[in-house]
Amino acid sequence: MRCIRLISLLLIVFLGNGCDVEEVDLPETTNPLVFWTNDLVVIMDENPRNNSLLGNIQGYSEKQFLYSYSLEASNPEGALRIDKLTGVLQVQDSTFFDFELYPSITAKVKVEADNTAVFANIGIELKDVYESVLKAEGFEIALAENPYAQTYLGQIEATTTDGALTYELLKESHPGSIDLSPTGEVIVLDNSLYDFEANPKLTATIKVSNGVVSKQVQVVIYLTDVDEPDAVYSIGFRGFSDHNFCNQGPDNSSYFYIETTSSDGFFQAAEWFAGNGVEIAQSFDQITGNEIKIDLSIPPFDPEYIELTLGTHLEGIFFTVYKDQKELMTISAEELFICTDTQHRLVLTYNTQNDTYDIIYDQYGF
Repeated sequence: MRCIRLISLLLIVFLGNGCDVEEVDLPETTNPLVFWTNDLVVIMDENPRNNSLLGNIQGYSEKQFLYSYSLEASNPEGALRIDKLTGVLQVQDSTFFDFELYPSITAKVKVEADNTAVFANIGIELKDVYESVLKAEGFEIALAENPYAQTYLGQIEATTTDGALTYELLKESHPGSIDLSPTGEVIVLDNSLYDFEANPKLTATIKVSNGVVSKQVQVVIYLTDVDEPDAVYSIGFRGFSDHNFCNQGPDNSSYFYIETTSSDGFFQAAEWFAGNGVEIAQSFDQITGNEIKIDLSIPPFDPEYIELTLGTHLEGIFFTVYKDQKELMTISAEELFICTDTQHRLVLTYNTQNDTYDIIYDQYGF
């Protein structure tokens, strides 16, 4: 019978992530077999990196044995891994090395050789470390299609224990769809992208940082369908004058032009403008007397405004605006259109929500 060996081990554990090192005295262990092993106790800071070295389990003998090592049990399971041939113990999943969740981690290692097995006990004690905390949340929103540019969508909610918060737009499903303020407010940028038929869902990824840690959050915008007119808008303008036309062109016609912004882009035209889906139902040279009537057919789009400017070609006492044969408004003035360098302008702002126009009348000079 072989003599019983008494072994006292002094372990020094070096950790790969720069944590503190402490010396730990282990109790005496006895083993009457032909080989034996060591227990392992580690005291370390929380939050190591994956694959950090924790220590080494070793088989010992007077003979030359080929040892194999395996984790017999671990609490929590999945926190550790051991090299089968060398006995090197490492961090497998660093999320378990959280003092607030698991202040201690234990395991049992099986050491085998010559059809014999012995066991080593593993004990890991975590030390609490101050951590910079950042919390951030994105948001989801349901939004009617065709919003105005600069429409407020929501706020990235974030708090931190350290430093100042910064916000960075990382990516968008539809580039240019949102704008992000320095304080985390999200607004509509390119409203033409907010078309339910083309883009029912828009997303963005935003990074929030305090200079130490960062977090990515999501913004999801679900568009809802809005009934849109499938016929053209018919807007009529009728003016009456007690005087003859002035500022007539070579063809004895007065002039005006239209400006508009739409999903088709900007265009303007003068005299008998054509194309872009805009038509004049009745031209000036077909009008007799002192009456001017202009009927415009405008294709269905979602304009921010429709601006019609009439040149200095008419004197009169009132000017009436029509839409689909319905009178919208009458503008009265002692001298509405006079032969000067002053023009009068009508600005119609179309409201897609209730299919109405806000009308502004003003005058300006060149």
